Amino acid sequence: MSPIRRVVPAILTNNTADLERMVRKAEEFASWVQFDIMDGLFVPPQSIFQADIAAVKPSFEYDVHLMVHHPESFFPGFMAAGARRLTIHFEAIPHVAGWMAYFKGNGLEAGLALSPETSWLDVTGEMAATANALLLLSVNPGYYGQPFMPEVLKKAKELREKFPKLVLGMDGGINSTNIADVARVGVDEICVGSAIFNTSDPAESYRQLVELAELGWREYDEKS
Repeated sequence: MSPIRRVVPAILTNNTADLERMVRKAEEFASWVQFDIMDGLFVPPQSIFQADIAAVKPSFEYDVHLMVHHPESFFPGFMAAGARRLTIHFEAIPHVAGWMAYFKGNGLEAGLALSPETSWLDVTGEMAATANALLLLSVNPGYYGQPFMPEVLKKAKELREKFPKLVLGMDGGINSTNIADVARVGVDEICVGSAIFNTSDPAESYRQLVELAELGWREYDEKS
């Protein structure tokens, strides 16, 4: 069993006022959060950037999911802003394992993200050994509120069997109707955006999602 299991609030916005609101709300119930960063090139929308996050001074630890072209140009800024983990897309940069080693050499955790169309067979043992976490996108990256792609569950199950000790995450379209299914295939970090922040009570929504995920994790453990 992975030493890390958690539901991760995912913050995606291009509005600094919304960023402040979401950060302050997440501080009430979460110790680890994911910021989704978009440059308008790798995916069409553009989001807030490192200076905006640094300005709100989050009290939680956070992962930066970089949905950008040339992510290496973002590394120094997010390191300085206080990121705990940088997650880069397999599709966005060559020499992925080398960059993840660079993160770890600078005291950061290293994450690797795969878009839905990318086969997990492209992930080499070297990459898996270098990464602290592997994030599977269960929607096409870039927008809140997209429908969950259930076929990604099969990818997660196969990756869990191949890399049993790797922290495995999933992000996109996850809500109360499917979060237990995600946990049942052995996903450790379950990232949720709109099903937390687009509700009247984000803290209560988060609590309910955690309960459902824990049910799925118990069932996974019982059959493992």
